[in-house]
Amino acid sequence: VENALYHGIKNKRGKGMIRIEGELDGEDCILLITDNGKGMTPERLEQVRKGIRNRKARETDIYGLYNVNERIRLNFGENYGITITSTYGEGTCVTVRLPQH
Repeated sequence: VENALYHGIKNKRGKGMIRIEGELDGEDCILLITDNGKGMTPERLEQVRKGIRNRKARETDIYGLYNVNERIRLNFGENYGITITSTYGEGTCVTVRLPQH
């Protein structure tokens, strides 16, 4: 949510929106954090995704996402963690998958 505000909404002209939703998917809990901010270019989105997957936080601007993803993965296993989708000029959605129990 902090990233949605700081990176997505802060520099947006007009009204910004951050939506937080939750749903159950079998035995998993899914949290969706969506904003209508500036979004990411395809190149930037790939950099962020790579940074999260590489198990090493090389870029300081993704350290928070990397750290949260690693904590989830280490506590609950490889099937859990963060995924990100984004469209430049439209916004970003971060999905967090956690075990229900």
